[in-house]
Amino acid sequence: MDGSAYYFIYLILKIGICELNAYKKFFRIKKSIRVQEYDRWVELLPFNGFKLSFFINFNHPIISLNNQYYTLNFSTISFIKNISSARTFGFKKDIKYLREHGLALGGSINCAIIIDNNKVLNKNGLRFNNEFVRHKLLDAIGDLFLCGYNIIGEFNAFKAGHAMNNKLLKTVISDLDSWELVTFNNDQESPIKFSIPDKYF
Repeated sequence: MDGSAYYFIYLILKIGICELNAYKKFFRIKKSIRVQEYDRWVELLPFNGFKLSFFINFNHPIISLNNQYYTLNFSTISFIKNISSARTFGFKKDIKYLREHGLALGGSINCAIIIDNNKVLNKNGLRFNNEFVRHKLLDAIGDLFLCGYNIIGEFNAFKAGHAMNNKLLKTVISDLDSWELVTFNNDQESPIKFSIPDKYF
């Protein structure tokens, strides 16, 4: 692996996709929910589609202010083309501390972007000028899909990470008025609603 979702996408496309004889269910956001910790926050809002926006805030010369924001209207093509190959990243100064605490033991320059004081240490540099924030968006997509369904809604984040994304999803799921499971078929513009069994929770 290279620290992105590229190889997963490659293998899925290589082996092929099987279409099931069933309507796909979607997790639709019905009202706005926000989780905030100090100046960091994440939120899910009602939206007719799946849109994500992420703002990171690193005071580092490589991660300039112009490259700390990214927004995506999600589709299979936009995800593969713009997000899936964005790699995780870390700072060289943190490696010793992480290793001493049993973290990032499998990490290397082959599966992450490593940033020194004023440069990227990877031989071929960055895949995108804003690869850092694109990877944060990739993280968020993975975190949100832990609900088990494609989401119909808008996700926005500022300086967030896995823990806050997970907390947001748990907060939304626990508020039964904030979401519903729906599906669509070719003959209907309106969604079909589903009842949720208690064991789902």
